[in-house]
Amino acid sequence: MRATHPPLPGHTAGAGATLAGLQRRLGATLLRFDAPLPAAPRTVTGVWLAESGGGPLADLAEGMLVLAPGRPEAAELDRLLADLARARAAGVVLHASVRPDPALLERTLAAGVAVLGLAEGASWLRLAAVLQSVTVGEAGPGADAPEGVAPDLFDVANSVAAIIGGPVTIENLDSRILAFSADQAAADEARKQSVLGHQVPAEYSRLLRSQGAFKAIYDSSTPVFLPSIGPGIRPRVGMRIRAGSETVGSIWAVVDAPLDPHRDRALTEAADMVALSMLRVRTAADAAARLRYGLVVMLLEGGAPAEEAAARIGFAAHGVAVLAAGLHGVDAGTAEGEAELDRVAGAMGLHLDTVNPLSVTARIGGRVYGVLPVPRRGFGTRTGAAAGPAGARSEGPPAAEHGADPVRRAAENLVARLGRDTLAVGLGAVVSSAGRLNRSRAEADSALRVLLARSPGPARTRVAAGADVQVEALMMRLADMLAAGREEVSGPLAVLAAHDRDHAGDLVATLAAWLDAFGDVTAAAAAVHVHQNTFRYRLRKLCEIGGIDPTDPDQRFALLLQLRLFGGAR
Repeated sequence: MRATHPPLPGHTAGAGATLAGLQRRLGATLLRFDAPLPAAPRTVTGVWLAESGGGPLADLAEGMLVLAPGRPEAAELDRLLADLARARAAGVVLHASVRPDPALLERTLAAGVAVLGLAEGASWLRLAAVLQSVTVGEAGPGADAPEGVAPDLFDVANSVAAIIGGPVTIENLDSRILAFSADQAAADEARKQSVLGHQVPAEYSRLLRSQGAFKAIYDSSTPVFLPSIGPGIRPRVGMRIRAGSETVGSIWAVVDAPLDPHRDRALTEAADMVALSMLRVRTAADAAARLRYGLVVMLLEGGAPAEEAAARIGFAAHGVAVLAAGLHGVDAGTAEGEAELDRVAGAMGLHLDTVNPLSVTARIGGRVYGVLPVPRRGFGTRTGAAAGPAGARSEGPPAAEHGADPVRRAAENLVARLGRDTLAVGLGAVVSSAGRLNRSRAEADSALRVLLARSPGPARTRVAAGADVQVEALMMRLADMLAAGREEVSGPLAVLAAHDRDHAGDLVATLAAWLDAFGDVTAAAAAVHVHQNTFRYRLRKLCEIGGIDPTDPDQRFALLLQLRLFGGAR
């Protein structure tokens, strides 16, 4: 086995986690403890990733827990366990399918090395991340990781560029630039655009994908040389970044020719180092995302939990409002839908952070929620309502004294920057305390539902508050109540609908057009694309069949309400 270098963060000489503690915390979920622990188990001082095909673990520190994601043959497994015994390792985690023979297992345990297994269905990357946090967390206050662990990605990029002799970038699986060397002026235009935008342009990603470049790099354990993929684009070499069995990104260097063995090995070793740094960043990001999600859920519930969450974040003394964003026609249950909503969540989080750094954002189901604190001097009307009747105001001084509504302005700027016709944002009222955020959330949800029910398009409204769509929201709630009670359309409209079904007619559509046009036959006839005389004939016919008096205002209102509530009757 060949150990990657350096070890994962968490190597702390003289302090760390115990194997018994790991068994209590991670047993069954991530680790399998089929064999008994050694009689005198060692403290776990850190975690080490290993790959197959290399020499002995000569530089392994005492107390390390080695993750061996490969599936070694019997002879290679024998050498690995012997190396771990000589290095006084705390233990090894083997793939679920690898089972040492009883004699080898007994010798290993007698040497003080625990033999554990990866739990069925668990991820090596997840295990490494959790072990890192556990070993650091149990190391105690003041325990420092060794110098050089988890190097800065920009430092790695500069070091690799100096060895290879070409500009370097480090990218994630979405071709987003995580770090780059300082010599990018020597690169081509494609690279310069990527660095400036922190993202490989879509056109270049498509070219690489169509030529199978990503697959070749991700499937190879050594650097892959790529000749120019298009005019003005220099050759490149790409190397996958792999943590355990999971590919997490790639390193790219602009070069003129394939690498010699020395530079090839340097890039391979750099990929090992970057994997550790990316793992550390990813673990921190996952923990932050979980914390942010929990805080947003607490805030949206309102009441005491929301007040507690607001105090933790630091905006207990602010007014606060909820923004709810969704995408028209996007199925949150698909991978594409999940990715789209995640992009919206990321964009909303960044945008609201520029408005107020205390804001928090999280995706919950098929919606993205933002909680935006508003200084008390900056709110006074319900979101989106102009200063007017007293009933339209929320707590605080008049908003007219402080300019436009900051919540609406933030939402409108967000949709303008994203430039997506399918995006809609519902706004909740600004409330005086986090304990009332459940009311703001209900209003934002209601407004978003109305916006998403409308037909998409560049001309449609994409931002609305509850006050803007109050009637439409009320009609939707009434329709929900009728559907829950299994109410069906009745009276003259039911008679007309039955006649249309039996005779393939369009009397309901004629009635709806006439009511929508306030009795203007010319406009109504144009709406259903028939001649005015034809329309008048159909109108007389439907009045006779349904027993409708077109001069009765109450009957007209009842028919219009039914058409709105029972849209399927049209």
